[in-house]
Amino acid sequence: MSETKENKQTPLEAHMGYFADPTSGKIGYGSSYNKFRALGNSKTESFKQATGTITIAAGIVKCPFKSFTPKDGLVLKHPCDSRIYNTDGTVNKDAFNKLMQYKNESGEKNYISKTTLFEFMNQYYEEDKNVVSTCHGFWKNLSEGEWTNLFKLATNHWEKTGTHYEPCITFDLLQLFFDDSRQVFEMVEEKSLPFQQPT
Repeated sequence: MSETKENKQTPLEAHMGYFADPTSGKIGYGSSYNKFRALGNSKTESFKQATGTITIAAGIVKCPFKSFTPKDGLVLKHPCDSRIYNTDGTVNKDAFNKLMQYKNESGEKNYISKTTLFEFMNQYYEEDKNVVSTCHGFWKNLSEGEWTNLFKLATNHWEKTGTHYEPCITFDLLQLFFDDSRQVFEMVEEKSLPFQQPT
């Protein structure tokens, strides 16, 4: 049965829903751990990521070490992010276009490198210093960790820069991630992502 307009998940809800238990539809430690493992993370990495997800939820959703729905999880949208997700879980196209245009005014490159992405994010880290000064470092580190994990999972281009290769993600794939991250996660599960670094 197709979802109605009223109960159709937003892209951010669907993103969180990937980590939910298929039976209950709720996100808990067990379901998160299993999905992080399915994405190729080690047992230790999956434990840390699943524990972190539930711990943050414990402080914001007020459900310590229990489970929460993807809709409840919208409040986990945090400071020091890219602004590409709106607070209601929809995608902010203007914010995504701003990312595409960063250092790429000519439109010659159809991808962004990890280094350039982190440079782009610095503006938001600075903006949010005045908003969340007491825990700014925590949210900044969380954001950097999320982006680092995305490049680990979804790098689909390598740019030769001097003596090394820089991991990159094409804008088409990045847009797909924000619009429908489940498709990207499925590519990772099927081992079609990430692309291996050239030798």
